[in-house]
Amino acid sequence: MIRYDSKLANRIMHLVARYYKITDAELKSSTRAPKYSEPRHVAIYCLNKFAGTGYAQTAKIFYMSHCTALYAIKKVQDWIDMPILNGEAVKCVTYVKTTIDNDKTTKD
Repeated sequence: MIRYDSKLANRIMHLVARYYKITDAELKSSTRAPKYSEPRHVAIYCLNKFAGTGYAQTAKIFYMSHCTALYAIKKVQDWIDMPILNGEAVKCVTYVKTTIDNDKTTKD
C-alpha cells in the first residue's frame, strides 16, 4: 500500500469544508444532499490528486466503497473538463491547489 500524507489530507479536507462553509464532520457525513455531496466529491478528487490517496484509502477516510470514490473523482474531472457544468467546484479545486502550493513555498 502506498503511504499518503495524512496531515496534507486533513488540510485538504479542512480547506474544502471551509470553502463550502460546512464543517469537517459534515464533509465526511454520508448524507446525499447536494450541499454536502458536492464538497465531498471535490475533497475526494483533491485527496487523490494532491495528497496521493488511492481509491481504497479515500474510501476508508469517507466510509464508502472504492467505487464511490472512483465515481466522485471522475465526476469532478468532468466538471474540470467542462467548467460550465459546475464552475464552483472548479474554483474550489483551484483554491485548494493554490493554498497547498503556497503552504509548500512558505515552508521552503
